[in-house]
Amino acid sequence: MQSTRSKITATLSGFDRLVFRRALRSIFDDEGMKRYLGANQILLKDLGPQVERVSG
Repeated sequence: MQSTRSKITATLSGFDRLVFRRALRSIFDDEGMKRYLGANQILLKDLGPQVERVSG
């Protein structure tokens, strides 16, 4: 943990465990998110409702 401490920019907390699968790692940067939105024909202004829909 000490060797990666400087790379941690945020923490997540919640009532339950969070599971990140390899498929999601491709959207962790701006370009990856743009590719996801484009491939799914989602406008950036509609991202919030889309996230609610797929994570509900």
